[in-house]
Amino acid sequence: MKILIKKKLPDISTWIGLAAIVSLIVLFSAMNSSFGKADNISNILTDISPLLLMASGVTFIIVVGSTDLSIGAVCSLSSILFVRYAEHIGLGAYVLIAAAGLISGLVIGILQARFKVPSFIASLGMMSIWESLALVFSNSGTIQLNPKLWYTVDWMSAKISIIPVVFLAALLIVFIYLLIQHSTRIGKYVYAIGANERAAWMAGVPVEKVKIACFGAAGVCYALGGVMFVAKMVSGSPNVGDNYTLLSIAAVALGGTSMAGGRGSVVKTMIGVAVVMIVRNGMTVTGVDSFWQKIVYGMIIIIAAYLTADHTNKEQIIK
Repeated sequence: MKILIKKKLPDISTWIGLAAIVSLIVLFSAMNSSFGKADNISNILTDISPLLLMASGVTFIIVVGSTDLSIGAVCSLSSILFVRYAEHIGLGAYVLIAAAGLISGLVIGILQARFKVPSFIASLGMMSIWESLALVFSNSGTIQLNPKLWYTVDWMSAKISIIPVVFLAALLIVFIYLLIQHSTRIGKYVYAIGANERAAWMAGVPVEKVKIACFGAAGVCYALGGVMFVAKMVSGSPNVGDNYTLLSIAAVALGGTSMAGGRGSVVKTMIGVAVVMIVRNGMTVTGVDSFWQKIVYGMIIIIAAYLTADHTNKEQIIK
C-alpha cells in the first residue's frame, strides 16, 4: 500500500503581514509627512487598543468554527453601563463590565452549543437585543462620565514615551489569551474542534463546554473594549462600537485565520489589527471619505477569506 504524504508548506503569512505593515507605513508617510510623526503613532496605538482586544476575542470563536456578530453591540452597551454604574461603585464597574461581557458571550455560546442555534443567527439576535438595551440605558444619546469619576479611566490616558498605557494594558490581556491558546488543553481543543468537530467529539473533547468558553472569553474582550472607549471619549455611547464588528472580523481574516476554522492565532490577529488600523489611519490622514473606508474593509474580508481558504480540498463543503 502506498502512503501519500502531503508536504506542509511553510506558513509565511506572518512575514507577509509584517512586510505589509512596513510597506503601508512607508506609503502613507510618503503621501503625508504627518503620518509618521510621534503624535500620530501614539494615536494609532491608542486606536488599536480596543480593536486588539475585540479581534483577539473573536479569534477564538472563528478558530473554533463559529462566528459572532455581537462584537460592536456588546462594546457599545458596555460603555454605557460603565458610565452608569461607575457613579455607584467606582472602580468596581470594571468587574461589573467584565461580568456583563462574560454573560453576553455565554448566552450566545449556550444558544449555539446546547440549543443548536447557528452562531450566526444567535449572535445576530443578541446583537439586536444588546443594541436596543444600549439605547434604553442611554436614552438614545451619549452619556458623559461625571468629572468626579475621571479617576476611574485617567490611568488609560497616561503614556510611557509615545506608548499609551492603554495599549500596554491591551497587550497584557492579549498575552494572557495567547498563553491560553497555545499552552493549555482548552487551546488545543479549540483547534481540534475547528478542524473537525465530529472527530474531536468522538475523541472525547468536550465540544459544548469549549465553545461556550470561547464565546464567554470573547465577550469579556468586547466589554473591556467598550471601557477603553470611555477612557478615550470620557463618555459612553450607544453607537461607539457600530463599526467594530466589521473591523474585528477584517483584522482576523487579514491576519491569516481561516474563516472555516481550525487555523489561526492571536499573534496573526495582532498583525491583522495593525494592518487594518494603519490603513484606517492612513486613509483618514490622506483625506479618504469614511464611506470608501468601509468599502475597503469589505474588500479586505473577501480577499483575506479567499487567501486563507483550503483550495486543495476539492471535497470541502462551503456553507
